[in-house]
Amino acid sequence: MHLFNLCRVPLARAVAGLVHDCRKKTLGRIHEQLADRLESNVPSQTLWLGRNVRIVDGTNLSMPDTGQNQAAYPQPSSQKPSCGFPMMKLVGIFSLASGALLHFARGTLEVHESQLFEQLWNNLRNGDVILTGLQHSKNISVS
Repeated sequence: MHLFNLCRVPLARAVAGLVHDCRKKTLGRIHEQLADRLESNVPSQTLWLGRNVRIVDGTNLSMPDTGQNQAAYPQPSSQKPSCGFPMMKLVGIFSLASGALLHFARGTLEVHESQLFEQLWNNLRNGDVILTGLQHSKNISVS
């Protein structure tokens, strides 16, 4: 077998990994710029008493059944092994005025939505009003 053929597979995997990382970073930057642009175009009269209203909500989603996804986001324990799909939990902060998804956190099904929301607190500004339907196991106070 030619040496070039032996090196091609690891090189292709390395290149594919770099392309994936670049796409992920690029998509993240596009999301941030789009959300910022949507927020900057919000007319002040659409604010509630001059304040930004932030909607916080969570959801679950199933993912393709790959080894990598199963390792990062295991399927529910109620499902038999190899008979289900990996599940991710998401919590996002949306702008009521622009409708933009501003920030999000992801975790496994074992992580409570309130814990994911706590990861997003540093994205809230003084004076933001939070509207949420999250089922909190404790009272959450953000100041």
